[in-house]
Amino acid sequence: MGGDILSTIYYLLITYALIALFVSDFRYQTIPDEIVYPTILISLLYSIYYTPYALLAGIGASLFFLALVLITRGKGMGMGDAKLAGLIGLVLGFPGIIIAMMLAFLTGAFVGVILVLVGKKRFGEHIPFGPFLATATWISLFWGQTIWQFYLEKFLF
Repeated sequence: MGGDILSTIYYLLITYALIALFVSDFRYQTIPDEIVYPTILISLLYSIYYTPYALLAGIGASLFFLALVLITRGKGMGMGDAKLAGLIGLVLGFPGIIIAMMLAFLTGAFVGVILVLVGKKRFGEHIPFGPFLATATWISLFWGQTIWQFYLEKFLF
């Protein structure tokens, strides 16, 4: 993360967008293009100067989620999740996108199992994934490098 005023403004805008996306998907089960597309544009402009390789992470994450949408025929993931994943890749780059995806899938699965066990949801019933993606992105934005180092030291070396 850059330490200048532009970076501070950028990360505040990303935080606001993540909060809006969290609430929208949680409450209405939709990830609005009116929030995602402008945030993608801002992130593209920011990444040109600060993190030029983030574009690859954004494309890769979006394609991964697009594959999930196609494989599940929209029942497992929606196109909003694919767009949000592209945004997340732009914001976090590599390895932050990996951390965010791991956190989102792990917490989503954990919460989903708990909801089924306590009878709030039935197996196969839809649970919005955007809130998990948004939360994992914010965590990765600030603590992703620490989590990545921990993961490398504990599990790979």
